[in-house]
Amino acid sequence: MSLFCHALVMTLLVASVQWGFAQEPQEPSLPYVPSSVTDFEGNEWLIEQNGTIQPSGSDSMIGNCMSLHFGNQQFYTQQALTTFDGQEIVMPNTQAVAGVRITRRIYRIKDQSALLYVEEFHNITPHDLTFSFELRHHLRNQAREITSNTGRLIQDSLESEESGLFAIPGDADKDAPALLFMMRTASAASTAMKVRVENKYQISIPQSIPIPAGQVRAFVHGIAQIRSNAKKTKVSISQNTASFALDRYIERLPKAILKQSLNLGDSSDPWNLAEWLPQTFWGIVPLASDQLLVGRNSILKGQAKLQNLKMTRPNGRQIIIEPSLVAAIAGREFTGTNTSWVYLRDGQRWKGHLEADKITFSLFGGTDIPLHVLDRLVLTQASPGAQNVTSKLSHSLIELKSGERIAIEPKGELLIETAWGPQTIPWSEIVAMKEAKPEEFGHLLILKNGSKLRIIQPNKISVNTLHLGTLELEGTTIHSAITPLAEQYTDADLKPNESYMEMVDGQRLVGRITNPSITIRSKAGTVSVYPQSIHEMHRLPDQNFEESENEFTLKLWAGGIVEGVVQEEMIHIQSRGYSLEIPTWQIIRIVHPAPKAEAELLRKIAAWINDLGSEDWKTRESATNALRELGDLAQASLRDAQRQTKDAETSRRLEELLEMKN
Repeated sequence: MSLFCHALVMTLLVASVQWGFAQEPQEPSLPYVPSSVTDFEGNEWLIEQNGTIQPSGSDSMIGNCMSLHFGNQQFYTQQALTTFDGQEIVMPNTQAVAGVRITRRIYRIKDQSALLYVEEFHNITPHDLTFSFELRHHLRNQAREITSNTGRLIQDSLESEESGLFAIPGDADKDAPALLFMMRTASAASTAMKVRVENKYQISIPQSIPIPAGQVRAFVHGIAQIRSNAKKTKVSISQNTASFALDRYIERLPKAILKQSLNLGDSSDPWNLAEWLPQTFWGIVPLASDQLLVGRNSILKGQAKLQNLKMTRPNGRQIIIEPSLVAAIAGREFTGTNTSWVYLRDGQRWKGHLEADKITFSLFGGTDIPLHVLDRLVLTQASPGAQNVTSKLSHSLIELKSGERIAIEPKGELLIETAWGPQTIPWSEIVAMKEAKPEEFGHLLILKNGSKLRIIQPNKISVNTLHLGTLELEGTTIHSAITPLAEQYTDADLKPNESYMEMVDGQRLVGRITNPSITIRSKAGTVSVYPQSIHEMHRLPDQNFEESENEFTLKLWAGGIVEGVVQEEMIHIQSRGYSLEIPTWQIIRIVHPAPKAEAELLRKIAAWINDLGSEDWKTRESATNALRELGDLAQASLRDAQRQTKDAETSRRLEELLEMKN
């Protein structure tokens, strides 16, 4: 039997009802009636009229979760509404609270035992205000432990790098799924999110958010039930919760909500371009005149004159600095050492011993001040149209841990070292490189196809700079890097539109899965499928990776679901810039965003389409059923055939198949 036929037989055996967002957005318009529902994983939910979740079924830690409070009041609604398919529930509160009108929205997550909540706060007053509210979760029994999604025991806060609260079942709920409360602060937040945990069964998260007059702000969070029986460690908790990361569900939200959300980060500047191209220096905004800072509180306005400006860098190399390129200078009086800092208008930042034939500052209405020992000098704004001056990122910049930023010539390829061996990446594909977080290894290299690849810095790296010649840098001295491509792409723009896989450490590899097939050992037998016939393949929760079999759930484009142990030890992925073999135990998820039929399947589809016009009724019916089961995989071929066929019976059946899909 062919690989596809195996997949088709298994599809018919294991087809099941799924939760998911509708293909076309629906407006909630039907009255919502609370009732117990069962999700994809068999977990039960009971969502009350006000969005609070109550226990449903015996195996649950839920007591009274996801309740929203403000002051001494709890959120309520007169009538919640839902969509026809039940995938979105909206709960408006028409009565304003302290000038704020509140709406709760709940989304059911497709093929996941999770719910996504959006709290909308509309300031209906003509004044800016700050609104305080609290999220509360009561567990039915005491949890064994309550940790962050990284496995850190929670005391009084959720750190800025963490994205969830994980409640592990205690002895009274040993058969119940663990609960993950998905939430985080904005990526740019400097403070931790406050959390109160009482006796391991009550969790409170107080929040205060600013809302401009007349505008709406939103807070996004969620809840997931994760079936878990194994002993929990920091590693296993991190692995189990990775599939339920809040960021993974953001794409399901309307764009208006993303713009209003306060805790999903600033999507307009994901690379922190404002920091790479600063508009202020020591809190001083450049003006139409130069500004001289003397001590903590003295700022003088006038005109600076710099003649023959030179810098001797730490490696002993002396460079000449063109004054028109300089944005600001911090001298020895400010640094307290024999070194100075020079900020250039193109984002570069150099450190070294500064010299000049003459540096003077002419006060408006005063005399010239010779600057023998310079404190800080902020030069005028760049003149519009000035040569070599730009407010955009004109060069690729590399930042060293010393704080220096150096413009480089990104030509050819960058040689990197990954966990799976050395690779060469074209510089033309690189968007940015971010330093690893404390709990992670290696820098994160971000490519324009959406890949996020961890690289281990080599001992030495040679770079060609624009002004400082060729530099031999220690790999450990590199902090981060950015290229002009960053101004063209946001995180949303880098959403992969081709096959990709995700790992627990934040890596995402985008490219073509080149394994001939994926073989799964399920309870019903062994089945092999083409990689391109898989819509999504995700690891079952509660696995300790190397210590367990590679158990996955596979959702097929042809319809249906296969669950079992993946037999391949390695998954091969190929893309421009890398070709890697990834151990299956390291993979959390594989996704094919769009259906794509292999050549052998395309030939079968063509034969079935031809059979639609057969004189034999059984042949026509068999072909119709086969094409119907293929679902999305056959759509392109069906549309092409509809445009070309002249047979009335074939045309009628093609129209029915396409209408059923739409």
